[in-house]
Amino acid sequence: IKRPDGTTLDRTGTLETDGVDGKMYYITVAGDLNQAGIYKLQAVVGLPTGTYHTNTVTFKVHCNLEGV
Repeated sequence: IKRPDGTTLDRTGTLETDGVDGKMYYITVAGDLNQAGIYKLQAVVGLPTGTYHTNTVTFKVHCNLEGV
């Protein structure tokens, strides 16, 4: 995960099933998305046959409206 200020986070994903379907996920925790702005995400998978990278995706995090 690359934050809007350029800092990065390395997190461990969880396989959706046994991994054969190619699906995995990560549930964010407090502090992961601590800045408003555009984030970038890319998964890296290490297998005995090599290291593979997914496409990079972007998503926007908005400011908290509480107290506004």
